[in-house]
Amino acid sequence: GVKHDFNLNFNNIDPEVEAIYGIEQAYIRALNPGGGSIFALSGPTLFQPILRKSHNLAKNAHAEFIQKRKNGDTNNPIQYFILLIITDGIIND
Repeated sequence: GVKHDFNLNFNNIDPEVEAIYGIEQAYIRALNPGGGSIFALSGPTLFQPILRKSHNLAKNAHAEFIQKRKNGDTNNPIQYFILLIITDGIIND
């Protein structure tokens, strides 16, 4: 079936990559040009599941940041999140 929400590096334990280069490398490995793709871009394309997950991730990180600041932890850096959505056409939601 079609899966709308997965880590591009296919690592559920450590889904993060480092910097733009890490994003680029994960995308290249996933599409695996010349060696057969791990997945194919196809429809329907639904954004709601990933937008909801991303919103909750950022909201929880922000709440944790605020709580640590209230507790006097000034060594707690602000986190930034990048959501990269790649689609091949029509958005269905």
